[in-house]
Amino acid sequence: AYASIIWFLGFLNRSSLASFAYYRFLVAGISYWYFFS
Repeated sequence: AYASIIWFLGFLNRSSLASFAYYRFLVAGISYWYFFS
């Protein structure tokens, strides 16, 4: 899971689509809250 976060951060750095990047970040945050809360 931690490796996925690192990969995701790298993906954001390469992505030029800010809105898509923010959407994915939001989904990741919701998923984290759902599984670990």
